Amino acid sequence: MDAKICDRCGKFCEEKDSTQIRVGFCQYEYFDLCKDCRLWLLHELGKKEKWEEEV
Repeated sequence: MDAKICDRCGKFCEEKDSTQIRVGFCQYEYFDLCKDCRLWLLHELGKKEKWEEEV
């Protein structure tokens, strides 16, 4: 079983449960997130998008 460590919370997660996020435009950085941190990120991005629409 392959496992990865979440870059946000440090929990171990199975590779199949890990989500790899690519950040950047020219040079990419990759982050591995567990299911909980992935849901947190999606929630935060939704709040940011809503805030941008209001401004």
